[in-house]
Amino acid sequence: MSTTFPPRLMVAGDPLRLSQVLTNLLSNAVKYSPDGGTIVIRGVVNGSSAEISIEDTGLGIPAEHLLHVFERFYRVDISNRAIGGTGLGLTICKLIVEGHNGEIRVESTVDEGSTFTVSLPLAPDPPETTAA
Repeated sequence: MSTTFPPRLMVAGDPLRLSQVLTNLLSNAVKYSPDGGTIVIRGVVNGSSAEISIEDTGLGIPAEHLLHVFERFYRVDISNRAIGGTGLGLTICKLIVEGHNGEIRVESTVDEGSTFTVSLPLAPDPPETTAA
């Protein structure tokens, strides 16, 4: 696993809920990647938003399923191994991200992997303080 982040990548929000989003996306990246797969976590500033991407070299998602992966109880199982889950994780991620005025999206190619990107508004810079 590798990570890349700029020096300032701060968002305002509920740390517990945002941690839940990242934990779920990382868990899925591990779960759907074959042994020895690569996971890359990137953070970038894009205008007034912070974008955090989790990219894996896993099974990938067929194009016809991409529009549905954030729907409640929707599961894509293209593997020949049993992978557990309720089909709620990505739905919950989407609700949390949208509740923080952000968006979540996915790009994927079968047998090459997936990239989930969370975009959230940057936190305002803290006011400068002056010593009296």
